[in-house]
Amino acid sequence: MKFYNPLIQETSEKIKTLSPEKAQTGPAIRKDEETIKNHLNLLHKEQQVIYKLITQSIENGN
Repeated sequence: MKFYNPLIQETSEKIKTLSPEKAQTGPAIRKDEETIKNHLNLLHKEQQVIYKLITQSIENGN
């Protein structure tokens, strides 16, 4: 799981100076529909439901 280290490091640095809303990154915040679609295709149906809910929440600024 070493490949998560850069992401974890970057996130921990961002939250020192930015609010969670400003620090948010990823396909939902970018409204990158192609990446979101690709992610959904990799998930089981139950996981897709959760992913969609989280994505909608991020896109709506909740």
